[in-house]
Amino acid sequence: AGQEAAPESMHQLFAAHPEEEEILQAGELRYKGKTYAYKSDIVTLLFMGIDKTGEAEASEDLYNGGQADALFLIALDPEGKTVSIIGISRDTMTEIAVSDRNGLYAGTRTGQIALAHAYGDGLKKSCENTADAVSRLFYGLPIHGYFALNMEAVALLNDAVGGVEVIIPEDACGADVEIDDRRYRPGWKAGERVRLMGKDAYTFIRYRDTGQAQSAAARLERQKDYLRAFIPQAVNAVKKDVILPFTLYRTAAPYMVTDITLREAARLAETAVSCDFSEENLYSLQGEVKE
Repeated sequence: AGQEAAPESMHQLFAAHPEEEEILQAGELRYKGKTYAYKSDIVTLLFMGIDKTGEAEASEDLYNGGQADALFLIALDPEGKTVSIIGISRDTMTEIAVSDRNGLYAGTRTGQIALAHAYGDGLKKSCENTADAVSRLFYGLPIHGYFALNMEAVALLNDAVGGVEVIIPEDACGADVEIDDRRYRPGWKAGERVRLMGKDAYTFIRYRDTGQAQSAAARLERQKDYLRAFIPQAVNAVKKDVILPFTLYRTAAPYMVTDITLREAARLAETAVSCDFSEENLYSLQGEVKE
């Protein structure tokens, strides 16, 4: 999936400077006086954490596919041996394709990028709509594959790599989520170091105080903290157990929608394990929070 040529939005970006548009080639853009071209060997993957529980299933209508509460764009550079991850706030205002309640295309509008997943079947159509929205946000960057996971399943993946150790930030101290129709409160204290297991891992990445305007931004930072700890833990686990990528894929499968096969996922994991990852390779889109 993804676009191979420069999209219309990129040409519109330079509409006021036709002399620049003429010299730009497909897949190029200009930023602060410099011209950049996409590296053809980069693999870009989109991870979506969906605000649903239980196994992945089609929505009751094509207007309620669930929202993408976590969005991470992963850039894998096999030649440079690096993995870069960009966190995208669910509240990023951008152009998304919308549909009516019958699933018919109704044009585009500016809205929270998390809603792109809601306009679809909760499965493939929702994922493709979100991938297209992210591609447009990044000036037509091709998205080569996607994983969409109902966020509750993170607990299973977390435990499969032996748990993840984090320091509890202030905004997570009042964590309170619903699990199996019951409220769950870990009772964390700010600055406490804990090894997240099971429902604690789900609570850590899922909870936010919806009464606070900037809670989505704070949660994104918490999700990044979790990734900083999860990735090296997963890499070490894979080095000890070469079939772990297959195990993780099969464990996540009932809760996941993806266009990446098991064999492809294993190859990607093999490549990623050989790459370097550091905190400098973890980014966030910058923006202003408005209510």
